[in-house]
Amino acid sequence: MSKNKFFPATDRIIKECFNFHNEFNQKHWQNKNSFHDANHLEATLKAGEKLIKAALKGNDPLEIKKDLIKWNKKHQDNQIKQKELLEAVKLAFACHDLGNIAQKAVLDKNGEIKLLFLNQYKAKKAELRSQKISQIIIENLSKKKKLLPFIKYLIKETELEPQGRKPFGLFARVTDQIGAGLFNKNKKRLLGLLEEIYAENPEAIFSPFPFFNFIRGSFQILIPEKAKRTAVLKIWNKELPKKEGKFSKQQIKVEDFLNNI
Repeated sequence: MSKNKFFPATDRIIKECFNFHNEFNQKHWQNKNSFHDANHLEATLKAGEKLIKAALKGNDPLEIKKDLIKWNKKHQDNQIKQKELLEAVKLAFACHDLGNIAQKAVLDKNGEIKLLFLNQYKAKKAELRSQKISQIIIENLSKKKKLLPFIKYLIKETELEPQGRKPFGLFARVTDQIGAGLFNKNKKRLLGLLEEIYAENPEAIFSPFPFFNFIRGSFQILIPEKAKRTAVLKIWNKELPKKEGKFSKQQIKVEDFLNNI
């Protein structure tokens, strides 16, 4: 992940978020396989940064600049300048999964931010918790409090199921669902996601084939136009993973699958 000398407070916040994820995994998850961890955070930051930088230079298959215009027209009191967009995006993705590992953020007696960690990963209402945690972090560590409405909005747009076509919704999901997978160094992240799902719901079921081919399937759903998908991959300098054909399309309990791998 590249440093940005113009955003020292942002770099500090990103570092703190990495530390939060690592602390949770070490103390509460005990370093089992995981998905919503520091590797995922790093991957979203890389994928999002490349798309933003390309868009600002005119290579904009996701129409990010148009979305920025729409945002600014609707939010006259919290407009985001083009030169602020990358910083806002980095802050949003740094915080976007903190709700998966923590109930809330608090200030200790020394004014330091502490997370009240959950006992395990929890996806239900995670975006809402992440929004609230991001507010504490930004209000206390960043001088750019005007970015907070956008940061909280972008966190909300990382929800798996989109609620209509909204500004930056496609960017958020393509980054979080596709880019995060392509840039992620953790080869066991999908097993980690199953571990997280099972911890939250021991009765959960899933279909292995679409699950392990999620990037390919989701990319086509998010961006039906092949040319646009190709343009995004070119910006990232990535290729889609090969199809995993060995998995069943039948539903199975997550617990049974994990017990037989």
